[in-house]
Amino acid sequence: MNNYELDHNLEHVYTLAAYAEVEKKPVNSNNYQRILEKQNKGVHELMKAAYEIPFYRARFEQSGTTPDDYHCAEDLYKFPLLTKDQLRDWMDEEAAKDPEKYKYWHVSPTSGSTGRPLRVLISPKEYAYVTANWLRTMGYGGFNPFFGKTMCRPNSLHGPVKEYDSPIQKLGILRRKYMSDTIKQRVDTQTLVDEINAYKPDYLYNHKNLLMRIAKYVKENDLYIHQPSFYTPFGEMLDNPSRALLMEVFGPGLIDAYGMGETGSCVIRIPGKKYYQVNSDLFVVNVYNKDLTGPALKGMMVITPLYKTELPLINYTSFDHADSYMKKGLRFVRGVQGRMNDVIHHRDGS
Repeated sequence: MNNYELDHNLEHVYTLAAYAEVEKKPVNSNNYQRILEKQNKGVHELMKAAYEIPFYRARFEQSGTTPDDYHCAEDLYKFPLLTKDQLRDWMDEEAAKDPEKYKYWHVSPTSGSTGRPLRVLISPKEYAYVTANWLRTMGYGGFNPFFGKTMCRPNSLHGPVKEYDSPIQKLGILRRKYMSDTIKQRVDTQTLVDEINAYKPDYLYNHKNLLMRIAKYVKENDLYIHQPSFYTPFGEMLDNPSRALLMEVFGPGLIDAYGMGETGSCVIRIPGKKYYQVNSDLFVVNVYNKDLTGPALKGMMVITPLYKTELPLINYTSFDHADSYMKKGLRFVRGVQGRMNDVIHHRDGS
């Protein structure tokens, strides 16, 4: 029986251990085979864990398979797809069934872009991999996430924002400063520019729409803004005009990280590359044909985080589309097209 309170208290330790485990260099000739072997092992270990969970045991029975049938990314095409509605219902059921168990878990809420919000339960050990995955993604271009300065939007939707440095941050490790919270209050764009110029972050990440707002304001008013070594917009897909404006204002250090709130960042384009790599040591990103019956190179991405073994997300449908290719067993992506099924709900219910 897991002691989740203890796991919660040890989460920083688990994060360091996970960071030591993940591949910290972009895919190259030296780590290709190691990444593929990690992915293959991760697929089998995940399916063994899922087999013990009633929700997934029923899916094994539906597909007529057992964990022994799963040893690589391609094998996951045998397993049923997981829709957002199915995941939402299962997560709500789990949370209601044993609230004490999930007291120390993280809850990652989505905005409900397809009509209804979704909360995903993530254990402390699973969340350690979420953090480690993000830290290594930040470092793909050469940024040191432990000693560089980062600046980001406060995560106020997930809980109270800490306004002070931890003891380790006071030593110059994992330094981070929050920008003004534009979700909870109106903040004029000049204030945001001033905050960036005052802190001079090495790494800047925030919502795409906010970075675009800042970039447009800086360009239109011919203002100076500090250019971080690297930066990442999140929350929306980048199109070519957006990419061009961001690079004109913030510089060449754009790390384009595709992911979902449910899964974390898994498809990454680093500066100087024309393709996206998949973080294949921690994820499987399969691509399905138009009918969602089998594999394709162009089609909808279906995502499986291999680290999420306590309440898994196996074959999660993204409704985002990719133009991909395979090389030595690993997937790479030429381009990503955002989902076409987003919904806006008005106050009158329409």
